[in-house]
This record gives sequence, C-alpha cells and structure tokens, in this order.
Amino acid sequence: LVAETDNNVTLKIEKSSSDAEKTTVYARGELQLGILVEQMRREGFEMILTPPRVLTVKDPETDELLEPFEEVIVDVDSEFSGAVVSSLT
Repeated sequence: LVAETDNNVTLKIEKSSSDAEKTTVYARGELQLGILVEQMRREGFEMILTPPRVLTVKDPETDELLEPFEEVIVDVDSEFSGAVVSSLT
C-alpha cells in the first residue's frame, strides 16, 4: 500500500493504533477502492474488507452534517448538453 501511495497521490493510508494488522485507506470513491483491492488480490495479497463509508464533516455554524461533493463545469454546444448531463448522472 505504501508503494501505491507513492504512485497515486489521491490515496491515503493510516495505520490503526489499536490493531497492528488494521489499516484504513482513504480514496476518492468506491471505484478507486475496487481497483486497488482487485490489483492487490491479483498480486497475491489476502485481506478482509469492511464496507466503504462516506466521510462527513460537521458545519460549525449550523451543526449540520456535510458530505463531500464534486462540482464540474462543462462548456459544450447545446446539441451535446443532453449527452453530457446523461453521462454525469
């Protein structure tokens, strides 16, 4: 995992302080985690996984839980806008 974080800067690993065999992996989404797990499986690693969970942050002003989101701006001609919106949802 450490070698993979050198190549992929969007991955972050954190060793557990309570269990020496436990490691938390932070990634950009389920697809990235799935690719990493499949790559490790093909290389012969054995692992036990827990379901991924969404990281939330509490807004200090409203005490509301906020989930991460991504924003994208795509500038295309109107004839292509339907296909772009369809691909993003």
